[in-house]
Amino acid sequence: MSLRLLVSLVCSLFVLTSFSVAKPAPEPTPLKIVKIGNDIFPLYEARSVQPKKTVAPAYPATERASNTSGEVLLALFVNEQGKVTRVEIVESKPSPAFGDAAKVAVLQWRYPKVTYEGKPTAFIVQVPVIFNLN
Repeated sequence: MSLRLLVSLVCSLFVLTSFSVAKPAPEPTPLKIVKIGNDIFPLYEARSVQPKKTVAPAYPATERASNTSGEVLLALFVNEQGKVTRVEIVESKPSPAFGDAAKVAVLQWRYPKVTYEGKPTAFIVQVPVIFNLN
């Protein structure tokens, strides 16, 4: 065996043994499974599935003028590609204007693709949105 071939084999072996494949991220664990009609969706908390693109909501003008803070809880329906396709306002306090403003913003958010039981899936995520002028 020539020295050149031996060096080539050793280098190839080094490359093969020192290369490691990154493990895929573990699937997030849903809070529960929700059935809507014939469709089944995993339901996640906001901390379990983080958006990869967000848009901040506009502060409602009336609430800004009165220096009012608010909280909104939303249920986002996200398709297999990570696009928010539907938003339900679960709670908006003290004013519904906060929920309306939050809804407009989160429809522009994008999420990473999520798998459930090894398959890409649409999902629901609960997201709190806090409005505070301070």
